[in-house]
Amino acid sequence: MIDLHSHLLPGIDDGPETLAEAVALAKAVRSSGTTISVATPHYDSSYRTSTEDAEAASRDLREALEEEQCDLQLLVGAEISTSMLIDMTTEDLRARTLGAGACLLLESPFTDAPDDLTMKIRDLMIDGFKVLLAHPERSGYFHAKPDVLRDLVALGALCSLTAGSFNGIFGQTVRSETLRLSKLGFAHNISSDTHDLTRRPPGLTISEDVPGLESQEVRDERAANLLNI
Repeated sequence: MIDLHSHLLPGIDDGPETLAEAVALAKAVRSSGTTISVATPHYDSSYRTSTEDAEAASRDLREALEEEQCDLQLLVGAEISTSMLIDMTTEDLRARTLGAGACLLLESPFTDAPDDLTMKIRDLMIDGFKVLLAHPERSGYFHAKPDVLRDLVALGALCSLTAGSFNGIFGQTVRSETLRLSKLGFAHNISSDTHDLTRRPPGLTISEDVPGLESQEVRDERAANLLNI
C-alpha cells in the first residue's frame, strides 16, 4: 500500500520530535501494511520547512530504518498551505512535489481561503502540476462551501481523505462528511496523515465497506502514477 500523506520526519513539524520516535512510527507504518510512505512536512505560517531540512531529516531516517532492517520505502514531499501559494515560485513548488512526480499536496483550508483559490489551483494545473487536496472532509471552508470543492474536482483536482476520518477518530460530523464525499466519488486517495502512534496513528485500513470507495489496488495504482513510479 502507498501512503501519500504522513508526518514521519523527526524534528521538522508537529510529527515525531526525535529520530527514535520517527523510527518507531515508521516501523508501525510498515507493520500496518504500507510499503511506500511519502513524508509530507507542513509548509505553512507555523512550519516553513525548507527542502534542505526535509531531505536531511529523510536521509537520517532512511539510514536508521536500514539499520533496523525496516524496508519501508520513504519518499519526500510537503503539505502546502494554500495561504502560502501567493509567495511561492514555480521552483519552490517543484521542489515540494510528492516523490519524483508533479503532484502537489495542498492542505485544505480549515477556516478561510484566498478568494481566488479556484483560480490559483487552476493555474497550477495549467503549469503542469497535479493537485491533491489533503483531508477536505475536515475542512470547515469546504463544509461551508461545498460547491468550491465540487468545482475544483471538476477542474481535475483530486481529494485525499484520511483513513481515520472514515473510522470516526475526528468525530461524527467529519465521519458523515467523509462518507458523503466517498459516495460522490471524491475518495480519489486514502492517506493516513499519521503524526504519532496514538492520537494520529498510521494505517490505511477502513473499518467498513463504504459506497463509492474504490479498491486498494486501484487507489495504489493512482498513487503510483502521481509519484511517477
